[in-house]
Amino acid sequence: MNKNTLFFTIGIIIGLFILPGILEWLGLPSFADVITMIFGEPNTVNRLVVGLLGVLIFFFFIKVFLKKKVG
Repeated sequence: MNKNTLFFTIGIIIGLFILPGILEWLGLPSFADVITMIFGEPNTVNRLVVGLLGVLIFFFFIKVFLKKKVG
């Protein structure tokens, strides 16, 4: 297992299991709560907009990290 895979795995574990508990304990809103505050109650249009924004942000980060790794 190389260093990047280890960091990725640790980041996923922290982001999915540890960080939400810490945010709730501190009384801070989670990402899902923030999205609900911004777009209101979920409906079809809001789900499409949030999904599209999430996919764009995901691909942007992947593109940036791969460019740094290759270049």
